Amino acid sequence: MIAGPKIQCRKIEVQGAKSGKYFEYPEVQKEGNDFFCSADFNKRILSKVSACVGVGIYSVRLHFDDGSQSPVLGSRTELTAGLELGTDPVTQIGIRAWKENYVQTLVVNQANRKGSVTLESQSNNGDMKEFKLASGERIVGIHGYLDPNGDLRGFGFIVVGK
Repeated sequence: MIAGPKIQCRKIEVQGAKSGKYFEYPEVQKEGNDFFCSADFNKRILSKVSACVGVGIYSVRLHFDDGSQSPVLGSRTELTAGLELGTDPVTQIGIRAWKENYVQTLVVNQANRKGSVTLESQSNNGDMKEFKLASGERIVGIHGYLDPNGDLRGFGFIVVGK
């Protein structure tokens, strides 16, 4: 249960495996057909994604413009890869997953950046699925599944604002 003020959010569909131990950051509460998270996330802007990458994207940590960050999601803490985003709004995110397996690639498009920034695994298999963010929407979290070893198997993002 979320204590204090809440804001409405939405979940971008998990790509990759949809089984194992479910996680979400921040905590999301469902009320009827709507999702809510803490109002603390109302103004945060995703500024960086750190990751442990091998055959797939094994672990991630989200960093925000206010200095806050998510916990490491996944058991591998050697986060040597990443995406530097600054405070330029994310307009679209692409997630490539190999069937019901690891997420292979994360592609981010931003409002004021020509081209995209990409985080790729060693094996770049699968189909890319792209998700557009409406004007004013921001990525504030992540949800998905961990395998028995604690590695990320599939994930999607949590978005606020419109």
